[in-house]
Amino acid sequence: MSSGQGEVLEFQQDAGRISPYAHLYRYGDTQAPGPLILYVGGSIAAAEYERRRSTAPTAILEQFDAAHRRAALPRVDLIICPCPVDTDGDGLDWMADHLDLELTPSLGSPPTALGCMGNSAGGAYAAHVAAIAEARALAVFGGAGILRTMRENRAVLDGRGREGLDPLAMILCRNADDPVQSQDEMQQVGREFGARVMAPLPGTHPFRDYAANGTVQRCFAFLLQQLARATP
Repeated sequence: MSSGQGEVLEFQQDAGRISPYAHLYRYGDTQAPGPLILYVGGSIAAAEYERRRSTAPTAILEQFDAAHRRAALPRVDLIICPCPVDTDGDGLDWMADHLDLELTPSLGSPPTALGCMGNSAGGAYAAHVAAIAEARALAVFGGAGILRTMRENRAVLDGRGREGLDPLAMILCRNADDPVQSQDEMQQVGREFGARVMAPLPGTHPFRDYAANGTVQRCFAFLLQQLARATP
């Protein structure tokens, strides 16, 4: 069971479209602003999207709580979003707008720092948001389309120095038998964008494989560490 205060965030969509939702968990003194971790899951069908609306993301929370218990960051918010299924053609930009216009206002005050995490198809969404929203850190496991997404945001990422921001801290993880993204492509992200690329671990593509070999917890720990550095 999560040690955070949880609630489901619901947002209305136009008639005939699928309304988005997210699970929010708040840790520590929620009267004070704190850093935010945005997690975006892998691609799912519309029926599964709706089923998860009323189901707590227990498997993800277990991994986060294990990392949070060891972190020097008691105050943090965690928003867990399913991979969007109805963006009305807006693609990756939809998630950045969703964060800016709906998710962040739900917190009551802007986060003091942002970390993004994505799994599978959610990796590209998380990477795009991390670039556009000036995140402190990005973690991706089993991700799809990361190199393309980073290249599309190269100008924004290159401009961080001119804005007085540190480079985006990144960690990329892949299981040895995961066919979604090659190790060579991940290494290219490392060369071009300074990502920390982890050696492959045993397993295939499902979330449970990444949870079982410690990858999910490691990614959360990385984000918590980076956010702790950005928090007074």
